[in-house]
Amino acid sequence: MQLTKMEYNNVLCAVEELASKQLNTDINKYRTEVLDILNNVLGYNHSLFWFINENQKLIEPILLNIEEQSLQEYHQYFYKKDFLHPINLKKKKRVQKLNDVILFSEYLRSEYYNAFMKKNGFIDEMALYLEYNEELVGVIGLVRNNEEKQFTISDYIKLNYLAKQIESGFNLQRVMKSIEKESVLLTMREQEIVNHLQKGEKNKEIAQKLYVSENTIKKHLQNLYRKFNANNRTELLYKLNNM
Repeated sequence: MQLTKMEYNNVLCAVEELASKQLNTDINKYRTEVLDILNNVLGYNHSLFWFINENQKLIEPILLNIEEQSLQEYHQYFYKKDFLHPINLKKKKRVQKLNDVILFSEYLRSEYYNAFMKKNGFIDEMALYLEYNEELVGVIGLVRNNEEKQFTISDYIKLNYLAKQIESGFNLQRVMKSIEKESVLLTMREQEIVNHLQKGEKNKEIAQKLYVSENTIKKHLQNLYRKFNANNRTELLYKLNNM
């Protein structure tokens, strides 16, 4: 099956917009923008963008037009019943539709559909799996509600066209985030000073306990302020505690 000229032009437009977001330095902002592009350009109105941890668990989702309550139910139980969850797939492809893994008529009789999807007003789902060094690192889930049509081979083709672009941008963000974390690692001395700061100790007390001058402590603090873009010890501790 071939895409129509309009569908193909929309895919090209999405590719251009995705490319313009690749150097975004905030990975969560990037994930949000990917879902916005899929919505605004291709009409995928309900979606999620997950990280996948080393245990194949879906974590830290970004949501577009999906209720938090349904997500809680999914996490508590229904992920085990989701035919497109990575742990339930025998053979992984870059893009999967429900009827790639189960007859749609059988799906409509399943607990997953009747107790979860139908309850939350959804009829169909499709997923894009993102890899890094042949390991799954992310998933974009698309869902259709009862007022929309099921996903078609056309949707499958469109998502396959975009898959590499999205995956490259996502992995670039992950690498940049990793480098950023490494760049703000504390030295042993800085960690010692931070430990004392967290106890509420003053510069003079810290200097005495570390057998250095108070001026040395001040220099270390100035370095820490620059490293974490903080103006004072309160702001520094807040940023360290929220890393």
